[in-house]
Amino acid sequence: MKTIKKIFASLLTMGMLFTSLPVMAEGYTYTVTVSPGNHTIEGLSDTATFTSYAYGSEFNVNDYIGKVATETDSEGNKVEYRVLGARVAGKDNKYTQATFKITGNTDLVLTYVQNDTSNMTSYTVRYVDQDGNKLLDDEFHKDAGIISTSPVIPYKAIDGYIPQAYNLTKTLTENVDENVFTFRYTPSTVTVVTPGTTTTETVTTTTTDQGTTTTTGGETTTGGGDQGTTTTGGEETNEPADLINLDDEEQPLANLDDGESSTTSQSTFPTAYVVAGAGLLVLVLALIAFLRSKKQEQE
Repeated sequence: MKTIKKIFASLLTMGMLFTSLPVMAEGYTYTVTVSPGNHTIEGLSDTATFTSYAYGSEFNVNDYIGKVATETDSEGNKVEYRVLGARVAGKDNKYTQATFKITGNTDLVLTYVQNDTSNMTSYTVRYVDQDGNKLLDDEFHKDAGIISTSPVIPYKAIDGYIPQAYNLTKTLTENVDENVFTFRYTPSTVTVVTPGTTTTETVTTTTTDQGTTTTTGGETTTGGGDQGTTTTGGEETNEPADLINLDDEEQPLANLDDGESSTTSQSTFPTAYVVAGAGLLVLVLALIAFLRSKKQEQE
């Protein structure tokens, strides 16, 4: 009898731990630091610290992109470096980014390219829906890029729409007409019509000073006539890629869930769920085995 009580006590403890994990994830916030690296630019001479970023929120370095650091080389000549974006400190990422999804405390270092006024080119950024209709005016950036470099262009938040990626990159050429970065957006409310029913899945994009958060409100299914049922909850959908290289036919190059991470300290919440669930399962199986053993002894 005492053994049974111990097992039930263990099950209760594991259950309380398991149910408390979502609350911990929801209430915890993270810190982001931005370092200018080996250069000094206007507005950032030392590491800047930003706090209170929720799990899954976004941080961007848009305010620093395009700024120029002027230095003097060993021969006394002035050399300029332009900010391209940022990368995670301590990681040799091939591509820099402008927007990062926060899943832990994150240390960023700005990345640069040497300014060469004789090798400058222009590029255009477009914001369209899936049918090619303009959602925002095109942006023409005259002499803002350097030929043979790959700038990282951040998306713009548009209420009611989700982009295919947070960042786009491609190699700039002398031909300005080829230097086009097109963000394609999908509606944040998706309606699927099947015979007799209409299913609407609502995805809400919330834009604040600290970035953009995407959440899914669930699905509403309406049947024929006045009858219908509503199911709440749901999973995140239409999650944008972190970075798409347009040179590679728009294949995602980085995704926070696929190896390259944008944080230096990853969240342990998914692991905790697995451990808690496995522990609970083991205890349940142990209880079943014990009860069967007792029953066989009595027989």
